[in-house]
Amino acid sequence: MQIQTEKPAISIVFYDGYCGLCSRTVKFLLAKDKKKDLYFSPIMGKTFDNLVLSGQISHKRDSVIFYQDGLAFYESDATLAILSVLPAPWKFLALFRFIPKSIRNIAYRIIAKNRISWFGKHEKCYTAKGIDADRMLP
Repeated sequence: MQIQTEKPAISIVFYDGYCGLCSRTVKFLLAKDKKKDLYFSPIMGKTFDNLVLSGQISHKRDSVIFYQDGLAFYESDATLAILSVLPAPWKFLALFRFIPKSIRNIAYRIIAKNRISWFGKHEKCYTAKGIDADRMLP
């Protein structure tokens, strides 16, 4: 009998399900993540609320948040950490870490501030259906 000594690792992308850019990004990540390492949950969901209540992530709802192996990443750090999970050539974009975080986050915040006007807003929260539905957390 084998005893498991570690918690299974989980990688969750928290996103704004009403945002057009965020929803398209989730669709892109579902398609590119062939190993199915990533799970997804809306920032307004129960999974997010539970992690906030347990103190594992910030209640910040104006950023993509990537929760991986007990660590939370925000803004451009989250984006780069998510990219590092994907296969080549996408994971090589994570090399943009060499750009100072302050500069990366300025660019991130400009996009975040304008994402609704540039990419639109959905009437209801986006969730994947069909084969990828099991990767969507409440």
